[in-house]
Amino acid sequence: MDSGMTLLREIRMECSPSNIRRVREEVHRLANELGFQPKDTFHIELVVDEACVNAIEHGSSASCNMNFVLEFHRTEEDLIIIVKDFGGRSFNPSYFERISKQKTWRKGGKGIHIIKELMDEVMYILNQGAFTTLVMVKKLPEPEEKKPEEAAS
Repeated sequence: MDSGMTLLREIRMECSPSNIRRVREEVHRLANELGFQPKDTFHIELVVDEACVNAIEHGSSASCNMNFVLEFHRTEEDLIIIVKDFGGRSFNPSYFERISKQKTWRKGGKGIHIIKELMDEVMYILNQGAFTTLVMVKKLPEPEEKKPEEAAS
């Protein structure tokens, strides 16, 4: 990860499931602006959706009075997405990733595994009783090479 980051967008939202639609729209718009292919755009939408739902459900103590922050940064090579909640209900990501591979119950529990599979880098910053920050990195698409006829003009 390069340290020359540029903030593209920062969104602070109430911890309410009704805000997920706005998140999806913003992620879709940004991924398209950055030139991601439709499949990668969908993957980015999926992981950000999962991370924000987790922030709302687990990090907010189920209180709409709390907020979470969603930030999009870019470096020369990467899109960096940060989701931070302030509920302070900490957890052990390694434990949940490990059990998600063995889990057979139907609802929930696969989010960390999916995020790690679809993103290039994933890091958690945990501060018990204060906040949880999830940092996800996706390599930016290579700029499309100009076709020979475009290069000649």
